[in-house]
Order: sequence, then C-alpha cells, then structure tokens
Amino acid sequence: LSKWLFVNRLAEHTAEFPKKQETLLRYAEKIKGTSIIEEINSLVLDFGGFVIIDFRDLPYSLLYDKNRYEREIRDYKKNDVLPIFFDRSTSQLAARDFIIDLRESSCYTLFYDGIDLLYTRDMLDIKTGLEPDLRRQKKV
Repeated sequence: LSKWLFVNRLAEHTAEFPKKQETLLRYAEKIKGTSIIEEINSLVLDFGGFVIIDFRDLPYSLLYDKNRYEREIRDYKKNDVLPIFFDRSTSQLAARDFIIDLRESSCYTLFYDGIDLLYTRDMLDIKTGLEPDLRRQKKV
C-alpha cells in the first residue's frame, strides 16, 4: 500500500512534466522515503546518500548530497537561515558535468529534456547503484 501511495504522490507531483515523471518513477525501488516542503512546493526523494528536490512547477530537479541537505534544513529550522535550494534556481553543475567532465559536487541540476535526459538517467543509474561508475575508464 505504501508503494502505491508513493507512486501516486509522485505521479500527481510531476503530472505537468511526463519525462520527469517517467524518469523518477524508474528509480522508485531505490527511494527510502519522501517528504514535502510546502514553502517551495517541492517533493524531496530520499535515496540514502543523496536526495532529489523536485519542484512541482519547474521542469528540473536538484540532486543534493544528503549531508548538505540535512545541514541546510537543520539551519533553517533552528536559525531561520533559508536553504540555498529555496531560491529554486539551477545549480552551476548539471548531470552532464558529472558524466562527461567527471565533476563532483554536492548539488547538481537534473534536466529531463533532450540529450540532458540521457545524462540525468546515466547519473541516476550510477548514483543509485544500478550501473557501475565507469566514467574514469571512458576518459582514458
């Protein structure tokens, strides 16, 4: 029952963006929990080592390192310091930077259109353990 509720929640949340919905549903088995941040109309998908903050009305999501996310939420609750993702802007790095340039960061923007969708899926496959990280071998 809880899986059905989650899938329904995700489907409702991403209804305006079918490619986003399809992509995130692909990783449903890897999601450990969800929460909602009403202030920014977002759904947080907890994958253990990272979270995806998905904005209901925007065509992209943010992938955040879980420790950074928890630190920013803690600061928000204790000291009213707004998390960086509250501004709903994109990160300087995207999934393409992770896949092609091997750039590591605590925050990436996930786009769900065109060629960016392929990078997003490749990145999520690696981050969720569905595929091994062979990026270093590709560069040689």
